[in-house]
Amino acid sequence: MGVRNTSRQAYFNDVVPKINEAQMVVLAALQKSKRPVNNQEVANFLNKQINTITPRMGELVKMGLVEEAFRAIYPVTNRRVIYWRKK
Repeated sequence: MGVRNTSRQAYFNDVVPKINEAQMVVLAALQKSKRPVNNQEVANFLNKQINTITPRMGELVKMGLVEEAFRAIYPVTNRRVIYWRKK
């Protein structure tokens, strides 16, 4: 006996988080990357300011779609940053 279409639809409506377009763009950038990336790298890739990426990344982490891969010094800024990956 398979899963009914109504059960499948309920899952997608209730369980899968709903994400907005800005979040979807950031998530897609993470998917395209072959390695974990930091917020500045995502901003550069999308040709956006970092202050538009950082809040979206936090929202995606809270939704359980993105996780911290590691922390390291970003050579461009010489600062310790978080590198992210898609779950």
